[in-house]
Amino acid sequence: MTTSQDETVRGDFVEGGEDPSWDALYTALQPRTLADFFSWMGDVDLDDGTRVHVYRHSDSRSFLHVTDDGRALIYVGDEDRYRFVPLADAVLNAFVPRQHPVVPFDDAGCAALDAMYRVLCDVSDGLGIERPERDVVIRVPDDSTSAP
Repeated sequence: MTTSQDETVRGDFVEGGEDPSWDALYTALQPRTLADFFSWMGDVDLDDGTRVHVYRHSDSRSFLHVTDDGRALIYVGDEDRYRFVPLADAVLNAFVPRQHPVVPFDDAGCAALDAMYRVLCDVSDGLGIERPERDVVIRVPDDSTSAP
């Protein structure tokens, strides 16, 4: 995963109206009470017609961009460009200040999350408890996280 212009999509921000959309946030965050930390800011309409809901964390002031089908994006900044990233990475980074991301959105960051998942499985096996579901803990890049 890189930040090349070829892997980004263009979108236009639409100011928040009177009807905030919470379903995408509730789907992305479990437990659902984590949504209490976020405010709905508005939407982004991507050039391909995809609607992206924009939420801002009350303490970190970081943004979480989520589509209705559960995909996450980050704002790249160049000419209103966005890039699809693993949902787990986007959620994790939404809880820290924007200047200090926990997971870099690059190949090294994805490899680190993959290694973390393997450690969680080893710990679970050692304790004799059920392994965590991979998609719940870490969403590694696949066809669903690339730009359409």
